[in-house]
Amino acid sequence: MTGLEIAREILDKTPNLPVIMLTGRGNEKVAAEALRLGVSNYIIKDSQEAFMELLPSVVLHMEAIMRKSADTLRLAQEESNGQFLTQLDTAERYEMQARELASLSEELTVANERLSAFANHDELTGLANARLCKDRLRVAIATARRNNAEVAVVHVDLDNFKLVNSIVGRDGGDVILQEIVERLKLCVREMDTAARLRSYRFALVISNFEDRETVITVARRVQESLRNPFVVDGSSVPVSPRVGIAVYPEHGSSAGELFNHAELSVHDAEIYGTGPATAGTGGTAA
Repeated sequence: MTGLEIAREILDKTPNLPVIMLTGRGNEKVAAEALRLGVSNYIIKDSQEAFMELLPSVVLHMEAIMRKSADTLRLAQEESNGQFLTQLDTAERYEMQARELASLSEELTVANERLSAFANHDELTGLANARLCKDRLRVAIATARRNNAEVAVVHVDLDNFKLVNSIVGRDGGDVILQEIVERLKLCVREMDTAARLRSYRFALVISNFEDRETVITVARRVQESLRNPFVVDGSSVPVSPRVGIAVYPEHGSSAGELFNHAELSVHDAEIYGTGPATAGTGGTAA
C-alpha cells in the first residue's frame, strides 16, 4: 500500500485522529492529496534527516489544533444548555489527545537531541565526529572568505596505536584515547574544534588566528603533549603522533581539499623529519 492509501484507510476509520505523513518521495501533488484526505501535516524526508528537527514543532502544532477544537466544542455545549452530549464527549477526547500530543512532543524533542548527539559526536570520546567537523570547517571557510582571513586544519595521526592496543588491550587503548582527547583540548581554544575523524586520527580546526606561527605553535604543542607517555595500570605507554597542517586558502578552498592536504602533509613529516609539516611545502615547519 502507498502512504496515501494507508492515510485514507486510517482516516476513514478514525476521522478525528491527527495524522502526520512522512515520505521520501513526495511532491506538491502528493502533498495536496494528503491534505485533502485530512492529513494534519506533511513532511518530506531528506538525506540529512533534518526532518527529525521538525517533528516536535509539528506535534505541538497538532496539539494546539486539538485544544482549539476541544474549546470550540465545549463552548457549543455550554451555549446549547447541555443538549449535545456527543459533542462534549468528543471535546473530552480531543483534550485527551492534546495531552498525549504534548507528551509525545516532549519525547520527540529529547529523542531528537540524543539522535543529534549520536550523529555528530564520537561515542567514546565525545568529540565532534568527521561529519560535524567538516560542517564546522565549511562554516569557518565561508566566514574567512568574507573576512579575507585564513582557516587551518591540524591533522593528528597516531601511527603506532595498533601496537598500543596489543600491549594494553582494547580497554586500555580506550583509556589512552580518552586521555589523548583531554590533552588535545588543552592545546586549542574553546572556540576551536577538536574532532575524532576515525580510529586513530584526529583533527583540529583553527580560525581567527593572527599569523601562521600561531598554528605551527599549536601543532608543536600537540606533538609535545602526546609524546609524553601515558600510564595504564601502572605501565608507561608511549604514543607516536604525526602532525600535518593545511591552511585556507593556500592549500584548498573546500573542506575536503584542506582535510586531504593536511593528511598528506603528515606523510611529508614522516619523510622529511619529525616537526609539523605544512601541506604542499615538501618539508617541515620546524
